Amino acid sequence: MKLVKFKITVIEVEGAIKINGNKMQFQQKSIIKENWWLMSCSFPNLNWARLRTYDDFSAEILDCDGSKYTFSNE
Repeated sequence: MKLVKFKITVIEVEGAIKINGNKMQFQQKSIIKENWWLMSCSFPNLNWARLRTYDDFSAEILDCDGSKYTFSNE
């Protein structure tokens, strides 16, 4: 049996930037829900994704390739 070592790094989103005229404002977002999804497959080929929903009901998906996708709603 061969053991495979792997590390998952997750970067937390702190907020969103809004532009008003020439001023930039940093608005904090709070996570209200977080779901992790794992596709049924053989180890070490694990395919996973994380869905986060924020307090403004926007959503973000982080997949196993490290890609982030943002949506206006869940």
